[in-house]
Amino acid sequence: MSDSVDARAEGETTILVVEDEFFIAHELRRKLSAAGLRVLGPVSSNEHALDLLQQERPDVAVLDVHLAGTRATPVAADKRPVWPAP
Repeated sequence: MSDSVDARAEGETTILVVEDEFFIAHELRRKLSAAGLRVLGPVSSNEHALDLLQQERPDVAVLDVHLAGTRATPVAADKRPVWPAP
């Protein structure tokens, strides 16, 4: 889905929200969207988050450190190798 990355408005910041608590996830999405940011998710699993990292290449990821008894460590570890920081 590199087309969606290429179609991004210049200067638009994209944030991936990884959170498994429904109310927290949707409040984060609402507030970030209201601030004019493009929000991906919320997603509630490491697998879905990793897929979105590869497909959409967000600028920032907001991670819940505990996802339904697991840790978001695989997502955090995978963020750096996908693309280098500017």
